[in-house]
Amino acid sequence: VHPDEAITLNNMGSLYQEIEEYELALEYFQKALDIELQTMGEENPTVASTYNNIANAYTDLEDFKTSLEYHTKALKIRLKLYGNNHPSVANSYSNTGVVCQHLEEYDNAMELYYAALEINKEAFGEIHTSVAHNYLQIATVCSDLGEFDRAISYYSLVIDIQTQLLGENHPDLALTLNNLGIVYEVMGDLKNAIDTYFKSYMIRKRALGDDHQATLLSYEFFTRASMLAKGETPATTVGS
Repeated sequence: VHPDEAITLNNMGSLYQEIEEYELALEYFQKALDIELQTMGEENPTVASTYNNIANAYTDLEDFKTSLEYHTKALKIRLKLYGNNHPSVANSYSNTGVVCQHLEEYDNAMELYYAALEINKEAFGEIHTSVAHNYLQIATVCSDLGEFDRAISYYSLVIDIQTQLLGENHPDLALTLNNLGIVYEVMGDLKNAIDTYFKSYMIRKRALGDDHQATLLSYEFFTRASMLAKGETPATTVGS
């Protein structure tokens, strides 16, 4: 058995994960892990990454308890190898937070997201994709808790970073704007919801074209909020 076989198996697992074949992905990740444990021992960064892959596959399968077990294994290895302030540790905190959020353990999720944020800010500075991702995660927890003003402030930080890093016409920025629009709509602030949905729609139209599913979805959000503002009842309910 050679460690290179594990690389191939992990790559296969990632491909199956991308096409949402999560059971097959898990099978390949587990085979990779078996080889890695035989050839490297457990306290190895590659093993930690494979534990992380397995955990994420279980998250995709909505088996959050098992996902948490594997994320914990990955975190323990990374803490032992790197200490408390390494981006790989931040990655484990972030991923574990996602599981806690699914389990509606919002305080734990928030604590983990903040821990990841502090590490990433120290490692990369404020203007970095990992920092934006952590702010986005915190914003979603605030939304889940009904703390909409806090959610808006964090979404605004994400938008600032994405605009600086990606420019004003990137689909990732459009997605953040769309999610911010949802917060405004839930708050009943239809004016800001309409403005934000329209910005999202125009970015997607320029970046992806008129007929792309994401563009059409943004237009549906914009149309629905516009109808609500006029006191009309939208014909359908759209999802993000």
